[in-house]
Amino acid sequence: MQDHSGGKAPGPSRSLPSLPAEEFAARRARVLDAIGGGIAVLQGAPAPPGFSRFRQSNEFHYLTGVARPHAYVLLDGQSGRSTLYLPEPVPGEAAPDGWPERVAPAGRLAADLAAHLRHGN
Repeated sequence: MQDHSGGKAPGPSRSLPSLPAEEFAARRARVLDAIGGGIAVLQGAPAPPGFSRFRQSNEFHYLTGVARPHAYVLLDGQSGRSTLYLPEPVPGEAAPDGWPERVAPAGRLAADLAAHLRHGN
């Protein structure tokens, strides 16, 4: 197995450099096409207990490439937009590598879902 990390494990908010960002965007676009005007929410893996090493869920990594515990992604088929929800931001932290779309605090997910349901999106 080839190591793409440059000798460093990805930090909590870094994407795995395994594929270009455009590949993950294309994968999300295929899901957006498949859900039509609906929405889909995917939950990333939780933080592991103790000193265990974090590993993102396969499905979440496949669509986002984001390697951060407690992350969510909302795919809005009506608008064609994807929003990445992250836990409390680390001061000075940028959006995960290659994530050109909307990034929001995880605490906004419930309000955003409620807004979608109220407006029939």
